[in-house]
Amino acid sequence: MKNITLPVVLDCILTSFTAFLLSFVLVSYGIEKPFSYIIAVCIGILFGLMAFKFFTGKQKDIKLKKSEESLCQKVIIELCFNKKEFAEQLFFKVFQLKNLNPVKRFNGIYIESEKKVHYFLFSFDGVKKSQIVKAFNMAGKENETVIWADNFNKDIVDFTTKFNGRVSLCDGKKAFLTLKEFDLLPKGFCPVASVVKAKPNIKLNILNKKKAKNYLLFGVTFLIMSYFVYFKVYYIVFGCLFLALSLVAILFGKNNKPA
Repeated sequence: MKNITLPVVLDCILTSFTAFLLSFVLVSYGIEKPFSYIIAVCIGILFGLMAFKFFTGKQKDIKLKKSEESLCQKVIIELCFNKKEFAEQLFFKVFQLKNLNPVKRFNGIYIESEKKVHYFLFSFDGVKKSQIVKAFNMAGKENETVIWADNFNKDIVDFTTKFNGRVSLCDGKKAFLTLKEFDLLPKGFCPVASVVKAKPNIKLNILNKKKAKNYLLFGVTFLIMSYFVYFKVYYIVFGCLFLALSLVAILFGKNNKPA
């Protein structure tokens, strides 16, 4: 399994441990030991397994540098603004540079060595199911259909799963990085693309994944301190809040990096 990496394993262990601590604190006040330990361990393991499935099952999203985002948007708009022949010409050159011997067949770009037919459906109106079906039929049963477009909504992604792996999707970010790799980015841009500005760099730092360990440390510290103070509720509540925040940051936080 390609998605199993050391960071994924560490995140799963951290998730399991955090869930164990949080659940133990909550169940220990209503359930006697050792049953509270058993329940907490089971919950911790369950969360660890759920996290493992979540991390390994997530479709990897292509990350762009902040300095590239504006240019990527311009390139995508340019591809949508022009006819499909514009994208075909650019990617035909890409496939040539890759020594894939592309040919114009099946109303797309055919790569015989890979048995793939590439179709370019960049449009401001988005990709439609009828276009997927049409491309699939034109490519033929013996070939894989590759659809390039600016983006794909969930409905389209779910729809392509019905083709038993014979239809694959490549979005605008993938197109941008591919063209950039071979120095084939458009040199000029249409009026619509020319006015595109970079999105403001707004980060929800509270969900920065790197802070998950700090939240866990704060949570454990508050829980330990609750054993030495008279007013325990305050420390227990904040300890649980930090543990919960750590859990959320591990599962849904992002590694914010400077531009």
